Amino acid sequence: MQVKATGTNRGPAFRMVDIRAEHLLFLEFDLENLAGQIVYNGPEAIALDYLPKQWTGQRSLTRSQIRQADLLVPDSARLQPVVRKPVWDKDISAAE
Repeated sequence: MQVKATGTNRGPAFRMVDIRAEHLLFLEFDLENLAGQIVYNGPEAIALDYLPKQWTGQRSLTRSQIRQADLLVPDSARLQPVVRKPVWDKDISAAE
């Protein structure tokens, strides 16, 4: 699993490595509005298809490319979100 994020409106950056993650989550944060969203949730290989097969240094996908890659991910290949209530939202009287 690889998790990448941006608060600068740029796409994810990658380096050429020997071992790749099976899954990639890429998050985009709007720091001014205290908001965020998952832009990509899927196999890292689908996103990496937008890069050359070999390169040196660091390469980035554009915001458009990572969004296009996300459209190619089948629902069955996505991590499913887990929704939990915050601790402060629990009914503490029920625990007594």
